[in-house]
Amino acid sequence: MHKVFFCLLIFNFFTLDYNALAKDLTIQDLKKIQSKLKEADSLTVDFEQDNYTALRNRHKISKGIAYFHKPESFRWAFSEPNRIEWIYDGKSFIKYFPNEKKGEKFSVGSNQGDEYRQIVDMVMNIETLLAKYDMIKAEQLEQVVLVRLNPKNKDGEITSVNLTIDLKKQFVSSVKLFFRGKNHTMVTFMSPRREKLGKNIFMAPKDVKIIKVL
Repeated sequence: MHKVFFCLLIFNFFTLDYNALAKDLTIQDLKKIQSKLKEADSLTVDFEQDNYTALRNRHKISKGIAYFHKPESFRWAFSEPNRIEWIYDGKSFIKYFPNEKKGEKFSVGSNQGDEYRQIVDMVMNIETLLAKYDMIKAEQLEQVVLVRLNPKNKDGEITSVNLTIDLKKQFVSSVKLFFRGKNHTMVTFMSPRREKLGKNIFMAPKDVKIIKVL
């Protein structure tokens, strides 16, 4: 009994301490923070992705490198557990299998890779993101900003989104997507680099056999 009371006391202490230090932010505050982030057309990050499936109560951990270029080009290069890459140059969308030297090409309007396209907006284009999502809550605690968003379109698979912005390193350090059925995907970004990226980064190698799927 005493242990339970002590734990509750400690929990309440830290909760009160956090609430006292955290500063609530408005949409305008969030836009100002975005404008203060390092201006760069390109961003390269290491990432760790945790996909949770509620039905099987199972986590799948993946790792790799992601390349982003404004306004919407990206390359998600998974290195673990399987080598798969999702590549989008603004026109063509390709799922690339490096070990097999083959790729599948999808139409831009397909839902393949839609999750990754939305994450690009969350990382690179907060204003575009706010056109698709309502900000439920945003708060700043020292050098960290936490943002919770709900989609304006209630018919989609995504039910809510949590963002973490690292003000010290000036980038979005994590994205968590919640889906219907209590599934969720957490992507943590690390070691941001802002060197210029060539167009070839957002293209499959020329010797790859591309199959048009949709």
